[in-house]
Amino acid sequence: MDDARVLPTTLLDLLSNAIVLRQTAPYIPVSSITALSATCRSFRDIVNSQSDVWRYLDLTKIAQIDTSPIDVGGVTWRAERMDESLTEDDFYAGPLRGIFSNLHQRRILKYVQTLILDGLSVPADLVREIVAEDRYSVRTLSIREAKHLNQSKLQQVLRYAIRPTRAEGTPKLKALYFFGPKDAARYMIGQQQRLEGSQALGYARV
Repeated sequence: MDDARVLPTTLLDLLSNAIVLRQTAPYIPVSSITALSATCRSFRDIVNSQSDVWRYLDLTKIAQIDTSPIDVGGVTWRAERMDESLTEDDFYAGPLRGIFSNLHQRRILKYVQTLILDGLSVPADLVREIVAEDRYSVRTLSIREAKHLNQSKLQQVLRYAIRPTRAEGTPKLKALYFFGPKDAARYMIGQQQRLEGSQALGYARV
């Protein structure tokens, strides 16, 4: 056995370690995580079953849509509508709702605790869903420079979420980033994510 060689540590070995995975996952783009899960069953099992992979979800690079006006003379808007009951908010929330629906079907959405939607189309009704619906577990939400977000409606959503008669333990949301440039929000939330990881390891900020 003295001649036995010690095999080098593989990427699978590293990501199978919960501590390494928790600290590494926030820096891996969603597209790379998806590509990694497609390489083999072992990686797919990690991606689909480990909550730490999805605790921090940044959709700013993969949920872009054309944000030009959709009602220039009414022509473009009517051409885009698939259903007469579809509202403008529904139209703009469509791409993100599609992503969230897919994650929910894969039983992944419940793992997301930090969600970054900076610069994307995020109507107030979509914020309401994230804050109020049981399928979401988002604790930190960043919507800096979000498009098609009616601030008055957002205020109504937040007031309702913290109403005195709300259910115990709600809302799950503890932090909302709205003001300032979107790049600053990503940095600040990244700092918070690293702090959460340190606390999980038994460290605390002094």
